[in-house]
Amino acid sequence: MIDAVLKIGGSLGRGPFLLPLCERIAALGVRHRLAIVPGGGVFADVVRAEGSRHRLGDAAQHWMAVLAMDAFGHLLADLIPRAAVVSTFEETERCLNADRVAVILSYELLHAADPLPHSWAVTSDSIALWIGGTALADRVVLIKDRWGAAELGVDRHLVELRADAACGLWIVNGERPAELEALLDGDASEGTRVW
Repeated sequence: MIDAVLKIGGSLGRGPFLLPLCERIAALGVRHRLAIVPGGGVFADVVRAEGSRHRLGDAAQHWMAVLAMDAFGHLLADLIPRAAVVSTFEETERCLNADRVAVILSYELLHAADPLPHSWAVTSDSIALWIGGTALADRVVLIKDRWGAAELGVDRHLVELRADAACGLWIVNGERPAELEALLDGDASEGTRVW
C-alpha cells in the first residue's frame, strides 16, 4: 500500500526550491510510504519544441513526453536521499518495503496499459492520478510551484479519471515543503483539496 503518490511538477526544477523539497521528502519517507511521479519540466519543453518543429504526431509526442518524465525522475532520485527508481508496481512495493522512497519511471507502466489519450491535454497530473488509483494509494498530492485560487493549474483530463480513482487529490505548494509535511502528518488544513 502506498500512503501517497507525490507528483513533483517539473517547473520546480527551474528554481531554487527543488533541493529543499527533495530533502523534506526524504525525511517524510522515513514515516510514510511515498511514491514519486515526476513531471516533465525542461525535458518536456524539448519534446514540445521538437514535436512542433518536426510536426510530429500525437502518439510520438505523448511517448516522448512520458520519457521526458522518466528523465526528470532520474534527476529526482539522485536528489532525494534514500530514493530508488522503479518501473513496475511490484518494484514499487519492494522499494517501499525497504523503507525507501520510490521514484516511478512511468513509461513501462503506461506503455503496457496505454490508459490515457495521447494529447498534451493529458499531463503528469493525470498520470499521477492514474498511478495512484491503480496502486490503491490513499492520496495523490500534486506538488506545484504556484497556482491561483481560481485556477488550480491541473490538466483537464483529471476530472474524467475521478470516477476510477478512489484516492483523495490534493495540491500543495512545492515552494513551501512544510505544507506537504503537515498534510501527510494529518493536518488537512494544509494544501488545497481537489476532491
